[in-house]
Amino acid sequence: SAASDVYKRQLLFSIFINDIGRLICSSKFLLYADDVKLFRGVVSENDAALLQHDINAILSWSNENELFLNAPKCYVMSYTRSRDPLNYSYTLGNIELCQVYESRDLGVLYKPDLRFNEHIQNMIEKAYRTLGFLLRNSVHFRNENTITTLYEALVRTILESSSMIWAPSATTIINEIEMVQKRFLRHLYRIKYGYYPYLFPSLFINGCLGVSTLEKRRNDYLCRHFFKLLNGIVYNPEILSEMSFYAPPSYYRSRQHLLFYPPHGRTDIIANSPIGKVVRLLNYVSCHIDLFNCSYNEFVKCIESVL
Repeated sequence: SAASDVYKRQLLFSIFINDIGRLICSSKFLLYADDVKLFRGVVSENDAALLQHDINAILSWSNENELFLNAPKCYVMSYTRSRDPLNYSYTLGNIELCQVYESRDLGVLYKPDLRFNEHIQNMIEKAYRTLGFLLRNSVHFRNENTITTLYEALVRTILESSSMIWAPSATTIINEIEMVQKRFLRHLYRIKYGYYPYLFPSLFINGCLGVSTLEKRRNDYLCRHFFKLLNGIVYNPEILSEMSFYAPPSYYRSRQHLLFYPPHGRTDIIANSPIGKVVRLLNYVSCHIDLFNCSYNEFVKCIESVL
């Protein structure tokens, strides 16, 4: 079949490029389909030179295997909050790579300061447009399951795509995202009960319709992913290496016993990163269930009840 032929070609391509990692000596890399990303911490000219050396190795490999790189689509992006970052001219052969200040990768818009406010605003606007289209074209629908299914497929997927990466910590932004679902739920409440809930609080409407807030769904999804990671269901050693067990310097009596060591940094960026957020959540959940001695279904039931 056509699907099996596509899978075979993808598998053969993956095997063909599988040795590219052996050429990269000083940097880390990510491979996805026909894209490759090189990255490393750069604090000096020597670090930049090592990164350039790995770029040259990739270029040599591509020429030898006649899998030529598209230089105009290659670029450099620096993630830093420094006021005086190191500027280095990276090249691909005889072509100087351009420096960009935003990049869209798998639907997520990245900025040098790793803040996702612009991505979230674009996402909210797109979700509102899609929700408006849905409500206009389903004005005569009376089946709750039908309109709920359309909302989950067309709107909520926009609001939850790659949410582990961009999930906000600011209350104002969280509420902006929730407003999209609140608008839909009030429409759904009118269909179910026959009148519009003008004065009813949003959490009351959520309870009547049995719908969780988007923030709770993001937290549940984050915990589920890291539960699979900790128990070997998902393989990602890079992320797993960032998780550290909490070992107090000496025994002490306390009502709070942490399972994982909370990451610390000079700013809130580390604390509000996916690792920092999931450590706080799992430390709380671990008070109610043994994360390493329970099934996935038991864990899901636990987080649904305690988070």
